[in-house]
Amino acid sequence: MTIETVAQSIHDLHSALLLLRQLGYRRIGAIGASLGGFTAALYATVSNPLDFIFLVVPMIDLGSQMQPRRGKTAFVPDHNLASKTRRALQTISPLSLELAFDPNNICIVAHAGDRMCPIEHARALVSRWKLPHLVEVTGGHWLYLDRDARGRAWYEWLQGKGFVERR
Repeated sequence: MTIETVAQSIHDLHSALLLLRQLGYRRIGAIGASLGGFTAALYATVSNPLDFIFLVVPMIDLGSQMQPRRGKTAFVPDHNLASKTRRALQTISPLSLELAFDPNNICIVAHAGDRMCPIEHARALVSRWKLPHLVEVTGGHWLYLDRDARGRAWYEWLQGKGFVERR
């Protein structure tokens, strides 16, 4: 993964959105989980015509997971390399960027025990961007005890925003 591929992901997401608009779709949102949540959060930092963004266990800080470690490289990474890697990855963290999207149209579902995408990162993003919608559920990145919690949060939020009809 490189910073260039992150930029390419944002470009591809925007191209897909423009295509959907060209095909006649008027109300379009994005849902992203994990690294997809990272991409959707980054997309909220550029001017875009989405109606909503829903982030599920979003990766907020790549530097917390992508540090060079002994055994993962053909050389022994030193503190200097780790520091430079972290600084480079911070430049593309949503925590380092300004929100260019209506914060009322973003909802996050985060898992309290997630070690890949720590809930503290989601809380920090909510605080930095002043997001009013964070749903915290128990469980980790892949294992969560209430199988319906994310779906309930998703549909209740969409219904409350008028994006889907109540039944």
